[in-house]
Amino acid sequence: MIKKAVFALTIILAVLSIHACDDEGSGGAERVDLRCGDVVTASWVRSDASNSRKIVATDDVVNCSGTAVTLEGPETLDLNGHTISCDGSAGTVGIHVTGIGATVKNGTVQNCEAGVLAEGDGMHTIKNLEAIENFGEKDIVLSGGFVVLSDNNTLRNVKANGNHPVGIQLVGDGNVVTNSEVSENDHMGIVLFGNSNEVSETQANNNNYVNIAIVNVINNELVDAGKNNIISNVTANHNNLSHGIYIGANFNSVSGSEASNNEISGIRVDSTDNNIISNTALGNNKSVESGFNRGGTDLADIADTGVNNLEDCANTWQGNDFNTSDSLCIQ
Repeated sequence: MIKKAVFALTIILAVLSIHACDDEGSGGAERVDLRCGDVVTASWVRSDASNSRKIVATDDVVNCSGTAVTLEGPETLDLNGHTISCDGSAGTVGIHVTGIGATVKNGTVQNCEAGVLAEGDGMHTIKNLEAIENFGEKDIVLSGGFVVLSDNNTLRNVKANGNHPVGIQLVGDGNVVTNSEVSENDHMGIVLFGNSNEVSETQANNNNYVNIAIVNVINNELVDAGKNNIISNVTANHNNLSHGIYIGANFNSVSGSEASNNEISGIRVDSTDNNIISNTALGNNKSVESGFNRGGTDLADIADTGVNNLEDCANTWQGNDFNTSDSLCIQ
């Protein structure tokens, strides 16, 4: 009877072990001591690693020049809680994601000009990853925490804190940022340059200039972009110098979000054909408290300032909770 019980317990433990591996997605993974300059591809370039499709890091990769690690999709790189860092010099990239359908997760990238640079054919997944204190030039797109140049990528449960100039840049189209935290970045929190991107269930607070911006200007050049983006269920509070949410391009929507206690305006729209629905914006124009009134309001619509009839409004405002505004069109 005891032997049967032991045998049954052994079988149960074996099954649980298999299920645990499946849950973690570690089947077929190889643990590798990554080094500066490694390229993770279907044909692994180092002689001491096999052609695994899932690489699990075993240590930090620190003080790299150039590109620290390149990941080519459809491979998966699990940092396993480790950190990739650069030496802080110009042109450095923490993780360069190329190819199609790559996955990078579970770690930290810091002290690079671009923390994570997503290019290639897109459809990459970036999750459970933190980009902190990555520093680039303000007017250069290819710098900051997460720089997404390709299309149809997903950033889930990422953190972008203390980067310069921007925490997350969405230059490509059809990208998604969800369940993430973007704070204390030196210039802007999240900037959407591309079309049909979505930011949802994300906290973008305490960024220096603007918490979330949709724009159609890249490196001081006007581009035909920044359209059909969706911002929903986010917080964009307590920015230091400007607006909580700024819309500078056409055909976008902001809904179910909060933009309160910002230096100038909670939500400011400088463009047309946008929908701003069911948001909360209270206690903005904090500049008054410092004795320097910068003329902000909870909600601001520059395109509709001075409009006398609702049918002439260039943007749609409905169901918003606010105290101050600069246009009859804002409801």
